[in-house]
Amino acid sequence: MSDFKNPNEEIEQLQVQAYNLDLGIGVEQDQVKANELYLKASLLGDPRSMLNLSINLCGGAGIEKNLVEAYAWADVARYFTQHINDMKMKWRIRGLYDELKSELNKAQLIEGEKRASEIIEKINSR
Repeated sequence: MSDFKNPNEEIEQLQVQAYNLDLGIGVEQDQVKANELYLKASLLGDPRSMLNLSINLCGGAGIEKNLVEAYAWADVARYFTQHINDMKMKWRIRGLYDELKSELNKAQLIEGEKRASEIIEKINSR
């Protein structure tokens, strides 16, 4: 678990609710709903949600498995952790990013990087 807490309380609550649903902590496990909330918080710039969404995309947990999309979200999470001090989270993101980078072929990497750029642009334009 990282020490990062989103300074925006609304986004923090989305992330916590998603995490609890994802793991079934205090509620009935619902990974589909968790991924919906992870996506919502991710699009608001929450890097933990980006990481968790990426992890679920890797394994197909409550969402269709998609390694290119997982790579894109890991790359977006790396971008959004540039200016935070939580090294534990940064290393988790970097580890997943590096693992996916080694598994994808060149065309998939290009597609993932393009997708990451689109996501970053969308988040930054809000």
